[in-house]
Amino acid sequence: MSPIFGFRIIFCMEPRNQTADSEFLLLELTDDPALQPMLFSLFLSIYLVTVLGKLFIIVAVNSDTHLPHPMYFFLSNLSFTDTCLSTSTIPKMLVNIHSQSWSISYTGCLSQVFFVLAFLVSENCSLTAMVYVRYVAICHPLMYTIIMNPSICVMLVLISLFMSIVDALLHTLMVLILSLCTDLQIPHFFCELAQVIKPAFSDTLINNILIYVFSILLGGSAVFGGEISEILMEEFKRFSLVQEVVVDHQEKHSAPCSVDSSLSGPHGAF
Repeated sequence: MSPIFGFRIIFCMEPRNQTADSEFLLLELTDDPALQPMLFSLFLSIYLVTVLGKLFIIVAVNSDTHLPHPMYFFLSNLSFTDTCLSTSTIPKMLVNIHSQSWSISYTGCLSQVFFVLAFLVSENCSLTAMVYVRYVAICHPLMYTIIMNPSICVMLVLISLFMSIVDALLHTLMVLILSLCTDLQIPHFFCELAQVIKPAFSDTLINNILIYVFSILLGGSAVFGGEISEILMEEFKRFSLVQEVVVDHQEKHSAPCSVDSSLSGPHGAF
């Protein structure tokens, strides 16, 4: 074993499937023991400031009823997701720095992969939804409150949650079928998906294809979200116009009936 770039390289001669007792070694931030307390204090301060700032945003949005609902609703959801994303990686890194042990169990590594992917995709979907909300507010201000009603906002959040869970679960299950060595070195301070599947002895073609496909789908939804929103808005306008025509037609046909009924009453008879 030789120290290279802050982590040790361990050669694995025999591939085998992982068990719950297997442990991986993460990247050491530094080999100098004197720097460990400073790094621990630095990252702990950054983590506490991040979490407290996001929680302050959530409390401020939910306590003030005068704030516009749609945009600040997604801002609160984005703050919560960002807090969960930071919590899925930073506390484990702080524990490793404090204990000076950079090992992580196989179950813990897969859990990190799942939660990082889930919250990362959910964060990207929340940003895309906020862009859509801003698009409606700028291009269709008169219909803003009609389109961005509470049910639509909740539906967008549920869609982003569903997409994030499906993406994270699929990638995590694909890692389970890979054959990895028991002393796997991960050149990162947390279990990143690309770094976990890179040293696998099994064929990772399907894993890489899934990564590219989901990246294209999520990126395409953000890039072409404006065109999709414009199409939906045109369809919504057509539906509203047809509904108005139907209502006007019903009112015109019901007006003579009301006049006849008033004339045939006791006060209208001669």
